[in-house]
Amino acid sequence: MGGDLEWQYNALLNLVTESPEAVSIYVVYQDGKPVTSAWLTFNGDSPFAGIWGGSTLEEYRGRGYYSSLLNKRIEEAKARGKQYLIIDASEMSRPIVEKHGFKLVAQTTGYSSPD
Repeated sequence: MGGDLEWQYNALLNLVTESPEAVSIYVVYQDGKPVTSAWLTFNGDSPFAGIWGGSTLEEYRGRGYYSSLLNKRIEEAKARGKQYLIIDASEMSRPIVEKHGFKLVAQTTGYSSPD
């Protein structure tokens, strides 16, 4: 995690305020400090749910927090009747999500505008 993520905070705040049924946000705390976060999005009656944002502070990696939140999001999607899950995982997360049955079907390339 790093960089200016205020845009992401604002987007999630807006989503949870405007459509609370469309998002579930998870945070793992250790000793009162948020160390891992992730969210799950829903789009009405669509059979798809989106797994997003799983990230753990570097000094807390390797403790199973990311996997725990991945399991929680999969469980919630199933409980809400979703048939399909999408995930945009980094190369770091790829081995973990593959253990849960996800298959690579496409890759994305991030960029930022020169503004």
